[in-house]
Amino acid sequence: MRGFLLISRKNADFAGKLGPIACELSFHSVKDAALLIPMVLTRSVGMAAAATGKAPSKGEVLSTAAEAAGLNRKQVAAVFDSLGEQIKNALGKRGPGTFTVPGLMRIKVKNVPARKARMGIDPFTKQEKMFKAKPASKKVRVVPLKALKEMVK
Repeated sequence: MRGFLLISRKNADFAGKLGPIACELSFHSVKDAALLIPMVLTRSVGMAAAATGKAPSKGEVLSTAAEAAGLNRKQVAAVFDSLGEQIKNALGKRGPGTFTVPGLMRIKVKNVPARKARMGIDPFTKQEKMFKAKPASKKVRVVPLKALKEMVK
């Protein structure tokens, strides 16, 4: 069975600090355990951002998430670092190319093929022009899930 973020056998003391939620989540699947992050984010960060009228900084996000979860900032930062590492592994060369943050979003990598140089009409000057070739690239796409769309309503 795969562990989730910092909740694992070797971090049993950390799971104990999270309380009954962590103990329950540590025995379920990664999908069930990932419900912890959206819960913390929606409760705390949304209120702080609404009060100031601008987007919260990284420090504000960490502080409010730590306060809501009853952890210190270093532990919350470690959770987000681990989440970032999981996203990197999933979207990297050997990963499946998609990662879902349950309740929030799905992150995908789209492979864009190379384009050859071609002759075409410039839409601004209406004259023929040689358009340059473009190399193949990868683009990251984020698709909001139903719960995130409902949070915005």
